[in-house]
Amino acid sequence: MRAIELTATYKKQYKRLKRAGWNMTLLDQTINALVTENVAELTRLWDHELKGNKRGIRSHVGQRASDWVVEYTLEEDGTLVLLLQTGSHHRVLRL
Repeated sequence: MRAIELTATYKKQYKRLKRAGWNMTLLDQTINALVTENVAELTRLWDHELKGNKRGIRSHVGQRASDWVVEYTLEEDGTLVLLLQTGSHHRVLRL
């Protein structure tokens, strides 16, 4: 089981999304799949590594057609998930 660490940006975005009425249960399920290393669920959620200037960062999209993104990194030994940011593609790509 992996540990989780949150950046200040992620915390701020999480609060904003919750106030806006986003379904936080979906985010919690995604984070749970990351922590428990549930490969089947991560595949279903289209987990992938980003390219370009965000190389080394991984991303989940709620599902392939969803607009919800969660960007994160894994420590080299795979024991820590650092949640970087979350929100719509438009907001996350801007940062």
